[in-house]
Amino acid sequence: MSKANDPNLEVVAPVEGAPVYCDGAAFKKGDEALRDAFDVELAKLKESGEFAKIIEPYGFSAWAAMSTTREKLCAAK
Repeated sequence: MSKANDPNLEVVAPVEGAPVYCDGAAFKKGDEALRDAFDVELAKLKESGEFAKIIEPYGFSAWAAMSTTREKLCAAK
């Protein structure tokens, strides 16, 4: 948004009740240890505020990315 510099645009995400598909990481089935280790370090980034510092300069919303969980995103059939 900041790079667009267009007053006619506004951020409307996340839309309440709509799934968030703005980020993700994929892991090989059966490699839960790597996935879980990734989750631990990602949680540290989010808690420290570093996650927001990394993604927000690119126009992404840290709040939107943190408003869901793997369980919610992977629950869809």
